[in-house]
Amino acid sequence: LIANIHAKSIWTADLVLELHKLLEQESSADYIFCSKNMGVDESYKNFGYYRDNFARDQGRVNDAFVQLQASSSSCFSTSHLPLALVMNAVSHPNCIAIALLDNTKLHESINNTRADKNDDGTGYVGHYVIICGCSSDPSNLTLAQQQQDGGRATDDHKEDRCLVLLNPGQDSIPTMYVLPSRFEQSWRASGTDDDIVFVIRQ
Repeated sequence: LIANIHAKSIWTADLVLELHKLLEQESSADYIFCSKNMGVDESYKNFGYYRDNFARDQGRVNDAFVQLQASSSSCFSTSHLPLALVMNAVSHPNCIAIALLDNTKLHESINNTRADKNDDGTGYVGHYVIICGCSSDPSNLTLAQQQQDGGRATDDHKEDRCLVLLNPGQDSIPTMYVLPSRFEQSWRASGTDDDIVFVIRQ
């Protein structure tokens, strides 16, 4: 993907455009892209995470959105996509989703001793994960609760399902179990636009 777009910083529009090109040649799957913003938010130039590449990224990403709109792609602007709908969708065996999260918030309880921050004070780090499904298995819920509580198992959380994520940023154990509350906090963080791409096998 990086080689195809000739850039190191990947925006969701880049990813969706490449996915669109791929699925035009392969009819075994389809996709739906949902976001709060079908364009580049000018305020992100003040985010430390985006700042260094923002000027060169802006034109490319806006052009990607224009190409997607011209190609009759399945892109929908939505002010608030309920997490329950996302969880119901990925519970189907033929559906996965790619979500843009704030990686700092995803690991907040684990990394809170470091408290890494960008120079804008946000600490925002954009990161893509694949939502493979949901689980109500007690052992998976325990793992999700331990992550929420920084490695401590507690009974403070009453959520009866967790999301199963494939996290490319974790080499040793790429599968993560995350409570819905933690996922939503990471997914709705400022900087993500609530971006999510559903991929449905036909």
